[in-house]
Amino acid sequence: MHIHKFFTSPVVCLDYVMIIHPHIKEEHIINTSHYFDEIVNIIETLRAPNGCPWDRKQTLETLRTPITEEAYELADAITKHNMTDIKEEAGDLLLQVVFVASIARELGAFDMKDVVRTICDKLIRRHPHVFGSANANDSDEVLRNWERIKAQERLEKHESTSILAEYRAKSSM
Repeated sequence: MHIHKFFTSPVVCLDYVMIIHPHIKEEHIINTSHYFDEIVNIIETLRAPNGCPWDRKQTLETLRTPITEEAYELADAITKHNMTDIKEEAGDLLLQVVFVASIARELGAFDMKDVVRTICDKLIRRHPHVFGSANANDSDEVLRNWERIKAQERLEKHESTSILAEYRAKSSM
């Protein structure tokens, strides 16, 4: 079975993938950088001194609830198989990520390019069967490799388990 690989990516990731992985064909790349730049610029405008008072007032801490709500709303739309709602809720969740990156940029911690760079690196690192020399013959093998790589990353960060596993353990006490 031949699977077409499509890469939807801002330019920062697109350039990286094309340089590091020249075997990716240009026709498999869907360029969304204009739209992505637009949402980043809208959030920056809303947070600017002459922007929206509510948006300027937000902090990383105040965004925790909207992030959680948007994730649940997206999951609910997926459960209902409502593509219109899925599109809207995916956008709402993306908005929260861009909002977080904007606040982090203001704090001097990181910006949206850093977020995109980090996820591109992670996706490439966790898919050695696509971007490297590893083999994976089926989705079960992909999942085993993913979990092995993720476990190694946790060890390197001195983390013992995922946040959900920690939450489940605390909840069952």
